[in-house]
Amino acid sequence: MAFTQRRMTISLKDHVVNDEWDEICNFFLLYLDWENTKSPRVFAKFVAKSIRSYQKADYDSAHLMNANDYFNYISGRSKLCYMDEKKEMQRDIDWNADEINLKDYDLPQPQQLLLLPDSPICPILVKLFLQVSSLIVIPPAFFEHMPMLQVLDLSNTNILSLPTSIASLSLLQEFFLRDCSALFELPAQVGMLSKLKLFDIKGTELMFIPKEMRKLVDLEVLCVSLSQYAKEYVETKSDIEKVIPKNMISELKNLEELCINVPPEAEWWEEEVKDIQNELCELENLETLRWYLPTDEALQQFLRLEGNEGLIYENLLNLTLTIGQHAQLTSCLPSGLEKKFEEFRNCLKWENAEGNVNDVSKIMESAEALFLSCHWTIEKLSTLDITNLKYCLLSECNEMESLVEVDGLPEEVETRIKNGEKAGLELLQYCSIHHMEKLQSIWKGPIGKDSLSKLTILALHSCPQLTSIFTLDIAQNLSCLTELTVKDCPKIRSLITTESHNIKHSLIFPSLVRIFLLDLPELVNMFNGLVMLKKLSTLLIYGCSKLQHLSILDLPHIKKIEAEFEWWNGLDWDKFAWENIFVPLPLKRRDLVEKLFEATNSLQHFHDILSHDETTFIQSQLRHNLQIHLYTA
Repeated sequence: MAFTQRRMTISLKDHVVNDEWDEICNFFLLYLDWENTKSPRVFAKFVAKSIRSYQKADYDSAHLMNANDYFNYISGRSKLCYMDEKKEMQRDIDWNADEINLKDYDLPQPQQLLLLPDSPICPILVKLFLQVSSLIVIPPAFFEHMPMLQVLDLSNTNILSLPTSIASLSLLQEFFLRDCSALFELPAQVGMLSKLKLFDIKGTELMFIPKEMRKLVDLEVLCVSLSQYAKEYVETKSDIEKVIPKNMISELKNLEELCINVPPEAEWWEEEVKDIQNELCELENLETLRWYLPTDEALQQFLRLEGNEGLIYENLLNLTLTIGQHAQLTSCLPSGLEKKFEEFRNCLKWENAEGNVNDVSKIMESAEALFLSCHWTIEKLSTLDITNLKYCLLSECNEMESLVEVDGLPEEVETRIKNGEKAGLELLQYCSIHHMEKLQSIWKGPIGKDSLSKLTILALHSCPQLTSIFTLDIAQNLSCLTELTVKDCPKIRSLITTESHNIKHSLIFPSLVRIFLLDLPELVNMFNGLVMLKKLSTLLIYGCSKLQHLSILDLPHIKKIEAEFEWWNGLDWDKFAWENIFVPLPLKRRDLVEKLFEATNSLQHFHDILSHDETTFIQSQLRHNLQIHLYTA
C-alpha cells in the first residue's frame, strides 16, 4: 500500500502546481484507499482536472479556503471521472416539495456515484432523506437554500465530510448520520444548529466532538461513536484539547438520552471516562444511557454518581452498560449476534470478570438483558440477581456448570416459593449459550413452578460436557418454548433424560414449532419416545449420523424435514409418509453455510416473534376499538 501511495504522490505532483498541494495530498491519503486504485497515474490526471475545475468554479473565497469542502469536491469529481460512471441527480425530483426521499427515485448502481445538485432551491422542504450508499460528496453550498428543513437523514452514506453550508439549517431538529463509516470529523458549524433536538451519529469513526456542540442546549438525544484512534488524532491537532470537550456534556442539560459508543481497542477511554462521567450528575432529565466502563475503578465511580433524585443508575429507565475490557482478537459468537443483542432495553454486558460480583449485582437488579462473556470464575448464573432477567447471552464462561442451582429438597423449595421467594428465571424469554466448556445442565435441583415458563427460544452451541438438555421436570415448565437449537455438543445422546415421572405427554413442549440439530455425532434419539410434539412443523438435522429413527407418532404434524441426502437414505424405518416433506440441504458449501447460519440465527427469529406478537396485538386492539365504535354507534 505504501508503494501505491508513493506512486500516487508522484503522479499527482506531475499534474498539480498549487500552494495547497500538501493539504490536498494529505486529505486524499487519509480518506481514500489507494490500494484499490489500479492506475494511480491515470487517476491523478482526473484529480488534477478536478482541482483546476474547482478553482475556476464560481465559489466565494470562504469555500475555496475550506479544506473539507475542497477535498469533498475534488475527490467526488475525480472518482466520477475515473470510474467513467457519472450519474447526475434525476431531473424529475421536485425540489419544491415538503419531503424528499431518494429511495423513491431511480438511483445509481452500487459501483456508481451519486452527484447532487450544487445548490437546490427548496423553500418549503421540511424532511430530506438521502440515505443511499452511492452518495459520497455533498456540494459546498447544497444546504444554503433549505430554510424550513427540520429532518435530515444522511445515514448509510459514504460521505467523507459535511459542507459548511450545514450552518444554514437554522430550524433543523433531527439529524441522522448513522453508519456513515467514512465520516471522521464534524465541522464546527454544527454548533449553529440551535434548534436541534436529536443528533444520531452512531456507527461512525469520529476522531473528536467539536467544542461548538456545547451550544446545542435544546438537544434531547445524542448518540455518537468514537474512533479507536481518536486520542492519537487529537494529539496532532493544536486547536483540539480532548476527544470530548470538558464540561460539554454537562451543558447539554435537556439531554434525555445519551449514547457514547467506544470500540474495545480504545485504551484512551480508560482515563477519559473517569473525567467525563461526573458530568452525568448535571443531566436532570436523563432517562436513557449507553456507557462503557472498562475498569473496576470506573465502575465504582459510576455507582457513586448522584443526581437530585439519588443514585443515577437507579433512576434511569434504560441503562445499557458494558463492564470490563472487551477487546478480543476473535469472537466465537455468530456474526452480528452481539450487536443485535445489545438492542434490548436495560442490557448489561459484563466481560472478562472486571469488577466484583457485589458491584455488578447492583446493576443486575434492574437488568432485563445480560451478556456474560469470558468470565472464568463464575460457576452459576444464579450467583447474580436474575429476578428480572428476560434475555440472556452467555459465552466462554468456562467454570459455569449450571445456569441455576437450587439447594434443598423439592418440598423445601416449594415452601420457600409459597412464602414469596423466587427460584429464578421466571421472566426469561430468550437464552443463547456458546462455548461453555464445563456446562452440564441448565437447571440443577428442584425447579420452581414458574421458572423458565416464559422461555421462547433456547440455543446451545459448543457445550462439550452436555449429555442431555432437559429432565421431564424442566420440560414440564417449558410451555412457551417455540424454538430449540442444539449445535456442536458432541456428548449429547438424547435431548431429554429418561427419569421416571408421572407426566402426561400432552403437557410437554406444547408450543414447540422448530428444532435445529447440528453436529451431534452421539445423538441417538430426540425425546426417547416420551414426548408427542403436536405443533412441531420444522425439523432440521445435520451431522447427526447416529440418529437413525424418527417416529410419526412423536411428530404427527411435521411439515418439513431438512437434512442431508445421505442421512435420509440411511434411515432404518419406513419414511414413505414423509417423502413429500423432506427437503435436502444444499450440496454446495457456500449455500449450505448460508442455510445453516440462517437456521441457527435464533436472535433474529426471536425478534421476528416479537414483531409478529406486536402486530397481532395492534390488530386485536384495532378490532376491539372498531367493535366498540360499532356498538356505540
